[in-house]
Amino acid sequence: QPKGGPLIKHEKPVVGLIWSVNDQRIASAGAAGKVHFWDPPTGAHRSSMDVGGQVSTAAQARNGSIAALALENLDKAIKLVNFDKGEEQRMLVHTPEPKEPKPEPEEGAEGEGDGTTEEQEEEEQE
Repeated sequence: QPKGGPLIKHEKPVVGLIWSVNDQRIASAGAAGKVHFWDPPTGAHRSSMDVGGQVSTAAQARNGSIAALALENLDKAIKLVNFDKGEEQRMLVHTPEPKEPKPEPEEGAEGEGDGTTEEQEEEEQE
């Protein structure tokens, strides 16, 4: 039998749950970009945190004090949250390496450079 009423706080689906090692806190990460912290024995809502992007998954460190949240934002960032305090610890942002520019075609290369096609070149020769 469930104890208490439903835990209603998320506007979109919950994508991850983390239970603290010391059984003092539960965190629910939602697709709307919020993490809610709960008291396990009573089901009371303790606090919430806007993480700045849609959460796609959540994981907990082995020691239980740090949670990693994968965000579906433009940077595909990973937000590290102090699970015990409910505070952001750090943001890990993916910075792609710059792409190397394509080399310019050499002048005089056949079919390149002046924009003419082989058919146009043959017509000019006739």
